[in-house]
Amino acid sequence: MRVLTYPPLLPISMCLWIASCAAKNERAPATVPLDVAPYEVVELAPDPLAVPDASLRRAIAACGRPWKVRHRRTGAELVLIPPGSFEYGASPGDRAAQDDERPTRTVTLERGFYLGRCELTQGQWTRVERTNPSSFRGEENLPVEGVSWSDLRAPRGFLARAGGGLRLPSEAEWEYAARASSTAPRHGNLDSIAWHADNSASRTHGVGQKQLNALGLADMLGNVSEWCEDAYESDPGHSGTRSKTQRTLRGSSWAQESEGCRVSNRLPEWEGMRASYNGVRVAADFDAVHLGGLSSASASEPRASAPKAEPTRIEDPRLPWASVLEVAPDPLVVQDPRWRKRIVESGWPWRVRHDASGVELLLVPQGDYRRGASQGDVDAANDEKPAHRVRLTQPFYLGRHEVTQAQWERVMSANPARCANAEHPVERISWLDARGPEGFLARAGAGLRLPTEAEWEYAARAGSGDPHHGPINEVAWHRGNAEGSTHPIGTRRANALGFHDMLGNVWEWCEDWYGEVEYLRHITSVNDPAGPERGHMRVLRGGSWYFVDTHCRTSVRVAVRPSNRAGAFGLRVALTP
Repeated sequence: MRVLTYPPLLPISMCLWIASCAAKNERAPATVPLDVAPYEVVELAPDPLAVPDASLRRAIAACGRPWKVRHRRTGAELVLIPPGSFEYGASPGDRAAQDDERPTRTVTLERGFYLGRCELTQGQWTRVERTNPSSFRGEENLPVEGVSWSDLRAPRGFLARAGGGLRLPSEAEWEYAARASSTAPRHGNLDSIAWHADNSASRTHGVGQKQLNALGLADMLGNVSEWCEDAYESDPGHSGTRSKTQRTLRGSSWAQESEGCRVSNRLPEWEGMRASYNGVRVAADFDAVHLGGLSSASASEPRASAPKAEPTRIEDPRLPWASVLEVAPDPLVVQDPRWRKRIVESGWPWRVRHDASGVELLLVPQGDYRRGASQGDVDAANDEKPAHRVRLTQPFYLGRHEVTQAQWERVMSANPARCANAEHPVERISWLDARGPEGFLARAGAGLRLPTEAEWEYAARAGSGDPHHGPINEVAWHRGNAEGSTHPIGTRRANALGFHDMLGNVWEWCEDWYGEVEYLRHITSVNDPAGPERGHMRVLRGGSWYFVDTHCRTSVRVAVRPSNRAGAFGLRVALTP
């Protein structure tokens, strides 16, 4: 039995989408009736995990339009790019910059626009066209390639046939969105943000697998080069001479050497050229994005005065305590279509916000899994054995993140944390502080509760049989990388269901009494286990910043008295819809 003892520790009115509409997330219809608006809203306000810069979120909100929309005909998602100014051309100190990237100059985009969140995929292309020109096939989520500028822009080309005002971005729009307020040649470590010649295995990869930029855009560098509207200018700052037969590609591709994967790099290409490294990212003007059925508060023309910070609610009468943020699971977050299908089939919205606390919760569909020690896990303790089948018979909501200090203080009017920071997880929380008669869950109301051990491990595994869902330094804050403190929520990689920090950062209380030999009672499969009926210790899961990485495993169980507070104890909430 692991019993933890501690020395003193240091230191967030719209029409509700019905579930059948949500299913369009998987496969849009081949045609859209003329009386149906060409776009639907996916998310009103920018997700802080996708757009972490508060100033960019304010600029998006000031446009008075939904942040993320879906083009119904293709299924392509577009996000709002606010107006603004930037330095166009070679980045400061970029020695790889070419002559056609100079001189650098200030460009102002006076109007915002929508831009594809990802490169257009083969699945989205074939919803409009009968053929797939791509060289690399096998998944609908691969970017379409082998398309020429003429294939896209001809009078009966893809963009005209798709409708809804879809167009190609200009070079200035593309670079402005790719930079996302940065003046650097790229927005992060190259291998983390792009598929290029040194890591692509000489082929394309599914969209959205790399780190997003600050505006929530995926694959702005690498994977496939993206056609822009502009005719190519070899000396754009001086002569202004435009080619009559060449257009510009941006963003580099899977075949590009690393020095070419830069936001200012420009590639001239013949309008009719098709190649396995040429693809497309669609754009649309505000005026083209018609959103039938929306209230004027959320989809009207931009207003003269600044809007309220909180967007208009999407309401579900079954969830009076919540704002619905997204009905269907985001394919960039829940990438496995089998999980998305099960979530949609549950009939409940995928992502919601608890109004009283501001906590975001994601839906976990019912299902079964192998609970306990992972196969080959040499660090597994006796109370993690024997592994056994568990079935959860009902869907449930679980916090997307650990409860933050800001959310705790919103309900409790106090902050007990030593590592004080609003976006860090709350810590120094006992089980009684969370679960007692006057605790956080009782005051927040609406049925918030702690997850059971079985629910916690099911959501943490998210279909994986491994001890953790990726390289430990990418998925968890632990003693080896945390530098003696908690860290802001959501800064480590999410698991396959979209949950962050299931491992590391802070330990998370579960509802169950601790039972050292509890698993021996469940050698055969069991439905909805809830732990022993009584005991002296409660259970913590997930590891923390204060503990070594071997504690950051999905099957680890620790026993702690319910009154115990420590700088590594926090919580994640659950709710049965």
